[in-house]
Amino acid sequence: MRTYEAMKLLIKKQLKLAKSKIHITGDLWSSGNHKSVLGVVAHYIDENEKLTHQVLAVRELQGSHAGENQAQAITAVICDYEIEKELGFYVGDNDSKNDTMCVALSKCMFSSF
Repeated sequence: MRTYEAMKLLIKKQLKLAKSKIHITGDLWSSGNHKSVLGVVAHYIDENEKLTHQVLAVRELQGSHAGENQAQAITAVICDYEIEKELGFYVGDNDSKNDTMCVALSKCMFSSF
């Protein structure tokens, strides 16, 4: 846990030094043991003007795969890394729930300010 917390602090510092907006990709899948897993990755231009990506979270999604549920989980990650005001685009896979998720994500983000 100490290593995780140290790396998380380092990633937070790197995100604060980003020279671009921070773009998020997300993917939700079901593992072999039937658990829902949500991955969240940040993409940005770092302080050395290099395209960089960081895995922010790989979490079990509790409850349904509904867009609103995904949006709440992704918003929690975004707020945890304190990048709400630096967000750029969100890219998800080709799932029918993505439109609902993006609308719900925008509502979550506006309510977190």
